[in-house]
Amino acid sequence: MAAVICLPLLWTVFVAGTSNRGALVTAAVGIVVVAMLGRRSRNWLPFLAATAVLLAAVTLQGVLAQPADASPSHNPEQTLIPASHPGTSPTDRPIASPLGPSAALPTERPLDSAVGATSTERPEDGDQLHVANAGFELGPVNNGTIERWTPGRAGSYNIVRGGGYRSGNFASIENLREPYQATLTSSRVPFTFGSDISVSVWVKGVAGRPILEIYVNWYDRHGTLISSDFLGARATYGVRMWQKCAGAITAPKNTAQAQIVFYEASGKATIGIDEVMVRSGDFVPEPVPPKGRPATLRQLIDNILSLFGSSSDLNLEGTKQFRLAWWGKIVDYTVFGRYFWTGKGFGVNLADADGFQSTVDHSLRSPHNTEITVLARMGVPGLLLWLVLQGAFGIGLLVATLAHRRRRDWKIAAVGALLLAYWAAMMVDTSFDPYLEGPQGGIWFWVIFGLGLVVMRIAPRGREAA
Repeated sequence: MAAVICLPLLWTVFVAGTSNRGALVTAAVGIVVVAMLGRRSRNWLPFLAATAVLLAAVTLQGVLAQPADASPSHNPEQTLIPASHPGTSPTDRPIASPLGPSAALPTERPLDSAVGATSTERPEDGDQLHVANAGFELGPVNNGTIERWTPGRAGSYNIVRGGGYRSGNFASIENLREPYQATLTSSRVPFTFGSDISVSVWVKGVAGRPILEIYVNWYDRHGTLISSDFLGARATYGVRMWQKCAGAITAPKNTAQAQIVFYEASGKATIGIDEVMVRSGDFVPEPVPPKGRPATLRQLIDNILSLFGSSSDLNLEGTKQFRLAWWGKIVDYTVFGRYFWTGKGFGVNLADADGFQSTVDHSLRSPHNTEITVLARMGVPGLLLWLVLQGAFGIGLLVATLAHRRRRDWKIAAVGALLLAYWAAMMVDTSFDPYLEGPQGGIWFWVIFGLGLVVMRIAPRGREAA
């Protein structure tokens, strides 16, 4: 009977482990904790028997499902890692556009927003649109203006002689204030809704560590602003060499004109831009529904191997590299940066602010690791307090459980062991997923936390524990 009960539980662990690496490690930690607190070998015979049956069934399923001429294949889908750039959430950006608030506040960021959308044809194959003074060769040099372009209300704007991408002139945008205060807006160009617009520009750092973000303002035939959409970004990291920033997006309904807006997105930095190229065509592919991971032994093995090294599964490797890049950026601006003491707070969408948004509806908010989220939102002091709290709880619950066990309070000891196993599993799971950030995890975590405090409160002390 015990083996019959263990079998569906192990199957649940197997399916969860093939679909999510965090669930795999979580289940493993929970089993280890239970094994440490209940060491009698006869208690594990049903578990081992169910494991043997499950492995045999999964192996048979894998053999039957494998075609005779099958060969290993790679998942063609890759996870794009957005270009990291500091800043604030789009809804918190200061109004810096000369066109007014609606032009300064982007309304929607496309799926592959931070790197531009993947093209179905090369942008060079589209129809080129005429943007006035796109190469910045017209107009006086170093006189505080950029011919045929409209500067924002903040910053300093100049055409610089020589040193351009093709050895000609280039435009310089000096942002003297906070991020998104300095903007440069192009002339309007005719555009038809339903077509895709591709924008490319060459950028380089002139002073500081500037970041360029590209937006497109859409207007109807009456000249009314429809929306201002994010198209692409490039973090220069202060490099003084020319780098390309590009992206593509589909024009919304009723579009009659398009206008390009450049934002300097880091603050207190100067960026050089040159060779603005705008084209219309078919650049943005239809979205492909994501494929789930199969519940197979091969997938389980790939998940395990990807935890300790690189994986041949490009989807697994892409999501891992995406998280590592984001976590590294958070460590940089907290442990080694200006957000050391306070973090960025609880209101900001971290994915938007850090440049790692990968969803159209901005539903991604946290970097899939509660400890890193605490660091980003509360700084280093907040992270230390969080670690002390959880460490004290775990140690205290373990000591209380062992004290109940020595006193032969078997029921209370069992409850303490169960709570400890759940707490450890949740702490591991929240290191891979935003588990505690949602009610499905947060409510139960703090319920277990409270019950654990009760077990500690009624634990025998001193001679009572002997």
